[in-house]
Amino acid sequence: NLYKKRGDNINTMYRIGIYDDDLNYVKKSKKQFNQFFQKKNMEVRIYEFHEEKELIEFYDDGKKYIDFIFMNTMIQNVSTIPLAKQIKILNPVSQIVFWTSESDRSRCYEVDHSYFLYKQVLEKNIDHMFKCLFDKYEQIQKDEKNQKLVIHIRGKKVFLMQNRIQYMERNERKTYIYLYNNESEKVIVTAQKMNELEKDLNPQSFIRCHNSYIVNINYIAKLYREHVILKNDKSIPISRKYSKKIRERF
Repeated sequence: NLYKKRGDNINTMYRIGIYDDDLNYVKKSKKQFNQFFQKKNMEVRIYEFHEEKELIEFYDDGKKYIDFIFMNTMIQNVSTIPLAKQIKILNPVSQIVFWTSESDRSRCYEVDHSYFLYKQVLEKNIDHMFKCLFDKYEQIQKDEKNQKLVIHIRGKKVFLMQNRIQYMERNERKTYIYLYNNESEKVIVTAQKMNELEKDLNPQSFIRCHNSYIVNINYIAKLYREHVILKNDKSIPISRKYSKKIRERF
């Protein structure tokens, strides 16, 4: 039984989100999802989203999460690819499944997604699809420790989600960690040196651009010769020492 490990754990609840403007298909897919999870003796909670703002606000809450988000590649003739990229910044561990009635899937490769599905074959492919999603889910759980940064403040351990860290700044023997939180900034201050913290940061997301700055590349909007501009319009300097490295990275 491919699902035995999860199916035997009745306390495990998967959370599914559906973003689509075809209400009939949403109703149909919800029914098939519920039947699938009931058959596998698993618990599931399904959320419907009908507007982009509604979905972003859900992720921005910070306390809620979705394991698998199903979205049409086009909503009201507008591509959902930029939205999917934003979701992966807000919560990189959410798995995205694109589905569509159209034949073109080329733009889907612009964003990390776990499965692509033509709507008309959902029932036929549902077992294979969820096996792929569950396999990746297990790997994500194993790698979860890599998503968190442990810092020490006055003798206490504090856990920060790395995807929420915009940048770090070292100033007067203190490190200031600037977090993105619900469209606002929060600052965490620690005495730990950046060299020490840098060892535990995900190298795929963070890069040193200055002796006093480390920046999360997912929050960079523009790259210039001597500085970068973040999505919140904050300017972060690039020193000559790191200039070549950061340009090569981009």
